[in-house]
Amino acid sequence: MERYIVTFGTNSGLQAEEAIRTIHTRFSELEKKRSNVLRTVTQSADGYYQLCLKVHNFLYHDILGNAGQFRKTNDPDGGDVYFGGISPWTMKNKFIGTKPERISLELYEAFSILFDDRYNPTEKSIRFYSEFVAIHPFYDANGRISRYIVDTYLQSHYYYVDWQSINKKHGKFLRKLNYCHSVRAQYKQCLNQADLEPIFDSKKAIYWKDVREKYIGYLLNFWNQFVESIPLE
Repeated sequence: MERYIVTFGTNSGLQAEEAIRTIHTRFSELEKKRSNVLRTVTQSADGYYQLCLKVHNFLYHDILGNAGQFRKTNDPDGGDVYFGGISPWTMKNKFIGTKPERISLELYEAFSILFDDRYNPTEKSIRFYSEFVAIHPFYDANGRISRYIVDTYLQSHYYYVDWQSINKKHGKFLRKLNYCHSVRAQYKQCLNQADLEPIFDSKKAIYWKDVREKYIGYLLNFWNQFVESIPLE
């Protein structure tokens, strides 16, 4: 948080610890207002796209100058962001978020998953969650915001996620999620290179798409253990 305050901060006297406390307090307020959000959010890909921007703005207004904005190409380091920690084999960051110029497009594709009739609500939610985290549209709070979106979406279908139980198996969940990120990166790389070697890379893309679906299936099987129905009164 400290480096983001240095780069994007709106209050030069604000300390990172205070900013983190404020963000946590605001997020708690958002969770209490979920019923109001459900009544106002448009049930469409665009509706949830706008919601994620509003949530980020609510959390970071008066803290960061880019509150409610995605990463941009004119940001430091071209707006690139890395996540997932350092790989012990390569000693490099495990993952890089989507390039800023593609964030909007890929996010719309991610939010469209929530309205894809091929999947039930539980599968939609974890497919979306995996995509959102991989895209990493913001510098901070991507996990928090994606969980909020998932909870809001599932509540509209009378489901909820037992995050407390997931957190007890956080390592296992994270490994399955990271496997999905890894094969997604391979798949996207093949798609991007298909113009150079269309036949070869198209075949590779099909292969990695199949592998990706397999790992999403593993993640879904794990996820299904923690999604419960909301009792109807």
